[in-house]
Amino acid sequence: MTQLPDDFSVGTFQNLLDEGKFLGVSCKSCEQVFVPPRTVCTNCQQTQMTWKELSGRAVLAGFTSIYVASSTMIKRGYGRDNPYLTGIVTLEEGPRIPARLIGLDPKQPEKIAIGTRLEIIFFTEQEDELSKIVLAFKPATS
Repeated sequence: MTQLPDDFSVGTFQNLLDEGKFLGVSCKSCEQVFVPPRTVCTNCQQTQMTWKELSGRAVLAGFTSIYVASSTMIKRGYGRDNPYLTGIVTLEEGPRIPARLIGLDPKQPEKIAIGTRLEIIFFTEQEDELSKIVLAFKPATS
């Protein structure tokens, strides 16, 4: 892996996502993993962190279909007639994070199972002239 910055910030995390890299940080003392990164371990309060490449594999811990969208999501075409899914996923490395869910039908939540194996997907969202990579998960293919 190339040299990574010592800046364990959300901004650096987003920059790495923009490069197609999914990393968290690991405490050098107790090995607790955090996503997004932080500078202090909430487990042992140590400040010695290191970047950790993550597998991108997860399981679905919870989800919701969103029909009443925020103004940002309405601009992207979501709303009552076109809901989207967001959920909590448990990464293979341990942390639980919120993420968009892709490849599942938000209009049929009864067909979505907690515990579904997922894999990471990066996609670009455009907002005005700005674009950013968004972290999402889809059903695993293997």
